[in-house]
Amino acid sequence: MFFVSSKVFWLLIAPSSLLLFCFGFAVLMSALQFKRVAQAFYLLATTAFLLIGTTPAIDYAFYYWGKGNQPPKNINLQDYEGVIVLGGAIDLHETAAQNRLILNGNYARITELLALRAKAPYLKVIYSGGSGYLINKTDLREADIFKDYFVNEFKSDSSVIYTENQSKNTYENALYSRNLYISKFSKEWPNVEPWLLLTSAYHMPRAYAVFRTQGWNITPYPTPHMTKPVFWNSFTTKFWDNWMKTDVLAREIIGSIAYKLTDKI
Repeated sequence: MFFVSSKVFWLLIAPSSLLLFCFGFAVLMSALQFKRVAQAFYLLATTAFLLIGTTPAIDYAFYYWGKGNQPPKNINLQDYEGVIVLGGAIDLHETAAQNRLILNGNYARITELLALRAKAPYLKVIYSGGSGYLINKTDLREADIFKDYFVNEFKSDSSVIYTENQSKNTYENALYSRNLYISKFSKEWPNVEPWLLLTSAYHMPRAYAVFRTQGWNITPYPTPHMTKPVFWNSFTTKFWDNWMKTDVLAREIIGSIAYKLTDKI
């Protein structure tokens, strides 16, 4: 129920949805001859569209949101039992359509794991991710695709690869990974051995809080974060890219608030 309600709620309040609502409402008011109301909403929507779509405002917001999320310096990987990788890096629909592994904008979750495995092939890996689609659903599960490619294509040792393929959101990532850990390793909970948590830098604040609440002994290992934007070199005409970034950041902020209000963190 929480998953469905959160998805529907997000569709209604996402910044890009609100922008479209403002434009649509302006058109409706204009058609109904409420000219001043229409002009006000046209002005509001156009200003927001240009401010976020062309200026470096969202890049600065992204930078400061994830600024404190950096991989530990001089980390000794031998101190860790394994790494938990959160799903969200594999495009399920394109992977199915093209019959090959297709990554999305969160691809660094996979490349960072490959780098870790090259340094420490003994680390256990828990890949947590099912399908987070509310509409346009697919029977594919991200964790299953991950294991198939890592074992068969990348020739990884299957004995250290564990997958959890039921989770649909960050809270379920932590909960179902905990259940997997208890069942596979037959250990007491909360776990004592430290694990790394690998996800995108912008996602780490919420993910880390959820995993800690579930009792994990976890160390954040975020993907590389964006560098500080250079103001005079950051203006752009990539309107849609900037609005997608705005949606991503807003989802993390609102998601953190929702998780706090529902005692998930």
